[in-house]
Amino acid sequence: MPILIHIFNSSIRNAVGIATIAAFIGGIAGFIVLVIVFIKRRELIKKERDSSQNNKEIPINSMFKELIGYAIPFVITGLAIPIYQNIDIYTINTLFHSIGYTNNEAELINAVIGLAQVLVLVPVSLATAFSMSLIPGITSAFIGGKMEEVQHKISQTLQAIMFFTLPAAMGLCILGKPVYTMVFGSLVLRK
Repeated sequence: MPILIHIFNSSIRNAVGIATIAAFIGGIAGFIVLVIVFIKRRELIKKERDSSQNNKEIPINSMFKELIGYAIPFVITGLAIPIYQNIDIYTINTLFHSIGYTNNEAELINAVIGLAQVLVLVPVSLATAFSMSLIPGITSAFIGGKMEEVQHKISQTLQAIMFFTLPAAMGLCILGKPVYTMVFGSLVLRK
C-alpha cells in the first residue's frame, strides 16, 4: 500500500481496494493450484488409498461430525480478530462524534488507529498461528477423552504464546513510534 500511495500518488481508498482485490486473486490462485495438484495426483491418491492398511469405510455422518468438531475451534479463533476490529471501528467513531469531532475528523483518527492495529496484530497473529497449529492435537485428545493430554497441550500452547508474543508486544510498546514511522511514514499522522 505505501508504494501505491507514495510512489504512484494513489489515494488510500484506491490502495485498500487494490490490496483487497490482490488478496482475492491470491485466494483464487491458491485454489486453482490445489485443484491442479489434485487432478495431477488423483491416480496416485486412489492407489495409496486402496493399498493402505488402515483403509476402512467411514459413514458420511460420522465423518462430517468429526470434521465439524475439528472446524469449530478454527472458526471461533479466526473470527475473534475481525469481530473485535469491527467493534473498535463502530465504538471509536461514535465516541469521537459524542465529544464533538466531525465525521471527517473521526474517520481520519479511526484510519490512523486502524493502521496502528496492523502493528498490534503482529503479536496477535503470532499467538493465533501458534494456537491454531495446536488446535487439532488438543481437539483430538479431547474427543478421545484424554483430559490430561488436553491440559498438557493447552499448557504448552500458553507457554509458546507467552514465549513469542510477550516479547513482541513489549518490543512494540517500547518502539511503537519508530516502528509506526518506519512502516507507515510520518505523512499518515498529518491531516
